[in-house]
Amino acid sequence: MLGIGIVAPILPLYAEQNLAASGIWIGLIFSGFGLSRTIASPLVGRASDVKGRKNFLIIGLIGYALTGLGYVIANNVALLTIIRFANGFTSAMVLPVSQAYIGDLTPKGKEGTYMSTFMISLNIGFGAGPFIGGWMFDEYSAAAAFYTMAALSAVALALVILFLPNLEDLKNNPNPELEKTKTIPTPKVKPSVRNAFKDRHVKGIMTYRVSVGLARNALVSFLPIFLTSNFAASATQVGIVLAIFLLVGAFFQYPMGIVSDRVNKTKLTLIGMGGAAAFLFIMPFTPTLEIMAVVVLIAGFFSVTADAPALALGTEAGRKHGMATVLSLYDTSVGIGMVGGPIISGFFVDNFGINSIFYLWSVVVIIALIICYIDLRGEKPTNFPEKTENEKSSKKEQMDKF
Repeated sequence: MLGIGIVAPILPLYAEQNLAASGIWIGLIFSGFGLSRTIASPLVGRASDVKGRKNFLIIGLIGYALTGLGYVIANNVALLTIIRFANGFTSAMVLPVSQAYIGDLTPKGKEGTYMSTFMISLNIGFGAGPFIGGWMFDEYSAAAAFYTMAALSAVALALVILFLPNLEDLKNNPNPELEKTKTIPTPKVKPSVRNAFKDRHVKGIMTYRVSVGLARNALVSFLPIFLTSNFAASATQVGIVLAIFLLVGAFFQYPMGIVSDRVNKTKLTLIGMGGAAAFLFIMPFTPTLEIMAVVVLIAGFFSVTADAPALALGTEAGRKHGMATVLSLYDTSVGIGMVGGPIISGFFVDNFGINSIFYLWSVVVIIALIICYIDLRGEKPTNFPEKTENEKSSKKEQMDKF
């Protein structure tokens, strides 16, 4: 994910400064990625529930490396958009499938903790990437960042091929360490997209994920331009601000995952959505780059406050409808936001000014919050795994001695 993080924040700057792209074109570049990912995610998710995870991860990482090289040769906006579109297909084979892999290993009652631990690695990669990419753009060139993405994808590919076991191998030859922590892969269920859609909790989290996709991708697409136009920020400074948003997620992901295993996940998700919407709304009023960084940091905290319990709810639903089937639907929901967010934002930027997108998406998140409340109400905190008979008898003996 470090390679993707390196490229994403410099693409709008590269498109605007090197290829003279308009707001609509920048929107299309990012929306193309979301469109292809939206199309591919549910298909790949269901297929990986049936065929296994590892091969899809390998194909996706090969695609990442090739598209990284493709960005280097993109000398016009149309070609850059096509390559970004192809990158979306490869993304559908990596993120939702890797999330499903972790979901398969997650014991009941620990959904928030395990998925949040996994998300830490993603957020560190995404968070460190913008700073590195911005520095490369300032000191060297965009091509240096693109080559770095390809190289890091190749390294990840080698690690997956050499060290990542197939889940079927874990089931046939269980790891004693996994047995101790009760994290043997969950039994397979018949994956069903239709049944998943009927689950109101799935629909509620999909609504949340759509709003996240809309707002977050609008920020990634146009926050660099907002910072350079309002504060004369360099690409390195842009990378630092984006890194703050993502790294605060990495820092708080694990503790928020633990919290989400102990409290009502719906309430925690709604609190995070409300806080993120509020700080998104006030971003255009920030007078300095330093204050903007603080606002972005707080928005990032509220974002992870919503993400951790939402992922936990997704893991719970995955056991019922197929892990990758459900998590790919959530990824598709983000993809819908990726498609609509940048294009709609580009239209608003060209016609109403860049400040308008912050007001727009904060209102959209509030509307999504209301819908999520309706769909998710009644959710109860996940109970911790029941104690074994030995644990119960041991506890009784201790009480008798007392």
